[in-house]
Amino acid sequence: MVGADVAQDAASNNNTASNTASVTYDTVAPAVAVTSTGTTTNGSPITFTLTFSESVTGLTAAEVTVTNGTKGILSGSGTTYTIPVTPTAQGAVTCMVSAGVAQDAASNNNTASNTASVTYDSVAPTFSSIVASPALTRLGTAVTITFTASETLSANPTVTVNTHAASYVINSGNNYTYSYTIQSLDTDGDATIAISGTDTASNPGSASSTTALDVDKTAPLLTLPGGIIAEATGPNGAVVSFVVNAIDAVDGTVLAIATPPSGSTFALGTTPVNVTATDAAGNTTSGSFPVTVEDTTAPVVTPPADLTVEATSAIGALVTYPAATATDAVGVTGLTYSRESGTAFPLGTTIVSVTAKDAANNSGTATFTVTVEDTTAPVVTPPANVTVEATRAILHRDRGRHDRTCGDPTGRSHCGSDQRRRSTGNLRRRHRDRCGRRNRSDVFARKRCRLPARHHDSNGDGQGCR
Repeated sequence: MVGADVAQDAASNNNTASNTASVTYDTVAPAVAVTSTGTTTNGSPITFTLTFSESVTGLTAAEVTVTNGTKGILSGSGTTYTIPVTPTAQGAVTCMVSAGVAQDAASNNNTASNTASVTYDSVAPTFSSIVASPALTRLGTAVTITFTASETLSANPTVTVNTHAASYVINSGNNYTYSYTIQSLDTDGDATIAISGTDTASNPGSASSTTALDVDKTAPLLTLPGGIIAEATGPNGAVVSFVVNAIDAVDGTVLAIATPPSGSTFALGTTPVNVTATDAAGNTTSGSFPVTVEDTTAPVVTPPADLTVEATSAIGALVTYPAATATDAVGVTGLTYSRESGTAFPLGTTIVSVTAKDAANNSGTATFTVTVEDTTAPVVTPPANVTVEATRAILHRDRGRHDRTCGDPTGRSHCGSDQRRRSTGNLRRRHRDRCGRRNRSDVFARKRCRLPARHHDSNGDGQGCR
């Protein structure tokens, strides 16, 4: 638009305001979605709906692409169109719109649509591999019925046995399992299993199977061993084998199942073995017997070798000996000694008993000897050599003829005063006579004078005073 008074004519008159002109600018291509009711059908034709994001023109049936079907007449306008497609075979029927086959008001061509697919199914489902287990049964026994459907069903099928409803148990894909308990109304002989169901295209299907059901009311007879007692071979007990049998009046020998089975490892103590046997009709019998695993074997003790040691004191010696060992099938719980290692053993031979016990209180004993002997001579340690310095002369009274001559048989004196001073040092001359004797009042007057031989007298003849 142009606003007023923005332009003047030759006479200077201002313009008036203009109108507002509008043009829509559109560069967006119309989108289209193809849909149909349901994904599976047994109806024909199948109608597909084409929905555009805005009004378009120029669309014809020729621009609609289908597979496994024949196109009918395209109808509709603007944003919504429909086209019927008649399937040509079982399976998927598809429909889509190609790009550039329809235009909006701005002449923008459409983009390609999605591909819609509908499964056409006009074939009824079938049921096969119908199996009843056990085929030979008895009153009150649950029968497992299995079968396979040819295609996916819209719901669990209906199963009856002699017109009595069976119960759904489980299915894995198209494989189904049902259960049925034989009732008093079920007669002996053949029973009829009937199955019916509908697939996802609403096609109904059914099947039936006749399974011979032979009634057998007598349970098998078990033959079981009496109580079994076995010796433990290890801490976990022992492997025990046995034989159980079952005989049926109709089937003959039937399988007898023992729990735990023969050849199992049975723990210490008593374990019940439960045995069941079932004949082909489902008659079951059961029984049991005990298996007792006990440990009556004492441990085996291996003592250390006899030991001889030297006494270390008057009471003997402290003796340390190697540990004994013990083995037991189940396990040793304790090992004791009559005299412990590291204790004092007396002189002589001591018998040491070693006792091992297991968890069952079985005990095993072995002995070895420890001899303490004294073969070592005494060791004498004398005092060290002693050297001392003389501090005085010890004078003795001579009762012999040497009193006057100091022991010299020649009668000559060898105890001069100089010699005495050198020998005694601390004795004064006035206290000694010519032989070195003190006077009568001296404490040493009664003692003889004896000088070491190395002290020579004044004559130098090596004679001392005696």
